[in-house]
Amino acid sequence: MIRGPMVSISQGLWSLAATLFCLMWGASVLAFPAYKELLSGYIPVLVGVALGLIARAPSVRGALTKWVMAPDETSFIVGTMIAGALLRLLIVAVVPMEPTSDHLVFHYSAVSLAGGQGYGNTAFFPPGMALLLTPFYWLFGPSPILGKLLNIGFGLATIPLVLDLGKRTISHAAGRWAALLAALFPTLVVYAASLGYEIALGFLLLAVCALNIRIVAGARSGPWLALLIGALLGFGSLLKPICLLIPLILFFDWFLAGLRIAALRSAVLVVVAMAVVIAPWTLRNYRVLGSPVLVSTNGGVVLYMANNSNTDNLHMDVGPIPDGPAQVAFNEAYQRRALDWIVANPGQWARNAATKLVYNWGTSSSIMSFISDDRMPPGLENAFKASLNVGWTALLVLVTFGVRRPRVLVNRDLWVPLLIVGYVVAIQLFFTAISRHHIPIIGILLLLAGAALAADEEGGRAQASVR
Repeated sequence: MIRGPMVSISQGLWSLAATLFCLMWGASVLAFPAYKELLSGYIPVLVGVALGLIARAPSVRGALTKWVMAPDETSFIVGTMIAGALLRLLIVAVVPMEPTSDHLVFHYSAVSLAGGQGYGNTAFFPPGMALLLTPFYWLFGPSPILGKLLNIGFGLATIPLVLDLGKRTISHAAGRWAALLAALFPTLVVYAASLGYEIALGFLLLAVCALNIRIVAGARSGPWLALLIGALLGFGSLLKPICLLIPLILFFDWFLAGLRIAALRSAVLVVVAMAVVIAPWTLRNYRVLGSPVLVSTNGGVVLYMANNSNTDNLHMDVGPIPDGPAQVAFNEAYQRRALDWIVANPGQWARNAATKLVYNWGTSSSIMSFISDDRMPPGLENAFKASLNVGWTALLVLVTFGVRRPRVLVNRDLWVPLLIVGYVVAIQLFFTAISRHHIPIIGILLLLAGAALAADEEGGRAQASVR
């Protein structure tokens, strides 16, 4: 249990961090339309704020929570997943089928792997999404619809997972609200119609958070929970290398939980399992590229795209990417340029970092560049963008209220999820920015929104509150 002075210290630290986070998010939402010189962008912001405040009104919250809690658990989960599936299938039917940008690379890489041609003489993109697509392409043929159905599957699997996390960390009602939001939240619904890795990565991060609760609680699982977490983070690293450092967050949490030697043992098991999952790809890279490339060769290039005197913090042309061993040297050269520039221009880096936060957190509508890429009728695409930003702003309002709830402020079971949010925001200060980069942590934000909507702060059945 967290008791006495530790309660005040913990609550004070999380309150300060949460306040700063929400201020950053709110400032980004307010700055984005002005930064883009599109004042009509404030209309969905105002609508989203109004919806968030209406949902927080005590009478509305109480009535809606009674409705959410009325079905039995099975009926609620099944009904919510059906609603989420129907919405996602509708979006898939409406938007263009062919993927664009990075997603097109994932598609063609999976086509090549499924056809037995291999991955090519490159490791520029992490292979995770292509590896997920490959067995489906091999079994059923190389159609992008399979990748979209796969993302729908990950989105639907998130619903019972976030329900369980909400019940264990906050309350039953908060869990149900988070699950309902996971089914209906516009960003998750629309982005399921893509071949992006972000929804799958979000599911893996939530699964790691759920398993971590069981380790801290002392579940009798021997080494298996740590090994499973490591396997998930290993594959997550193949989706996006940001997962490589998450074991440090877990070790920090385990050590503070008093596990001590057990914390070190579990951390070693996590790293071993990650290595087992990642090693085949690393060995393949060494064979193809002649260098020990752990996952990918794009980190230095992407870092440079956001850290030079001519960057717009989104994307810039760095010339053709070479294949083979030259790709490693190419990436390392751009990494050195970026780091040298950051050291020589700290003030400009800080201004760029603020711009990156605006791009990442000021909107959710830029994901339409991967969904439509100007291939939809302008009116329909604008309607999509407006609904995305209404939902995004309403989520901001709910999270701002949610982080103030006592069960959030002093609940150590939420430390790892919240630290993951902070970690992702920190990474966004350095690399190129677009709103799809916040998708992997939306599930965590939905937990906080669920806390804001639940009308059972005192009477809810929390499975794991303050330890």
